[in-house]
Amino acid sequence: MKIHHLINISHYLLLSLCLLGIGLATSTDVKAKSISIEEERKALVSFRQDLTDPSGRLSSWVGHDCCRWEGISCNNCTGHVSQIDLRNPYPYVWYDEEWDKLAYNKSCLGGNNSEINLEISNLLNT
Repeated sequence: MKIHHLINISHYLLLSLCLLGIGLATSTDVKAKSISIEEERKALVSFRQDLTDPSGRLSSWVGHDCCRWEGISCNNCTGHVSQIDLRNPYPYVWYDEEWDKLAYNKSCLGGNNSEINLEISNLLNT
């Protein structure tokens, strides 16, 4: 009986240590992950401030979860930004030349493209 009892206790202690180790590893990973996501969010917010958005297409760029922002895709496993797609969703067609040109121009993002935020290009190269 005593041996059986000692085996149960040792299994319990081993299981507890394993769970503790997993918990520590997970909490460390979550902390590192949230720091990198915060840095990515700040880089995107900084980039957004340099853009003009007459149509309000980037109005979803609020809050702390940049993975939910329009045009932003994130890796499901790491949570890091994996893609930025800011293409104009409206094609430039010439049915009514005056109206189409105005509508197209209103849907375009603008800004100083010659100085693309270095943090943004680093974001996707990590």
